Amino acid sequence: MRSPYYPPRARWYGRFLCFGDGLRRRLALDRVRLPPGISFFGLVGSLLVPGLGFYVSGCRRLGQAAVAMCAVLSAVFFIWLGYPAGNWAFGLLLSIHSTALGHLVETWLPGERLRVRIACAAGILMALGWLIYLPLRM
Repeated sequence: MRSPYYPPRARWYGRFLCFGDGLRRRLALDRVRLPPGISFFGLVGSLLVPGLGFYVSGCRRLGQAAVAMCAVLSAVFFIWLGYPAGNWAFGLLLSIHSTALGHLVETWLPGERLRVRIACAAGILMALGWLIYLPLRM
């Protein structure tokens, strides 16, 4: 029974939310905003699906072509794993994925200098290589 006089008690998971809020403020994630037209799930999907960054950022035909090409390259990679054709497919898959993510992240860097853009592209390439594609090859 709820009372209009007494405030409701805190839920059991309240301290986890407070920890998450403090961590978000400490890492300055509360100031990060997605560009208009890009949803959170679109961003996460472009991190996981190669080529989807083009589609999410507004280049629909290029995005469809990139996702279709990445599907073909993934099949070539797994079929000819260990052969030169598999290695070429792997390299092209990584380059399409990093280019699509770079195109998506470009909306966050409208007035940045060339050094910042190059560092961002190199960071995207290294992060994808180390976090997704290197474990995939092992």
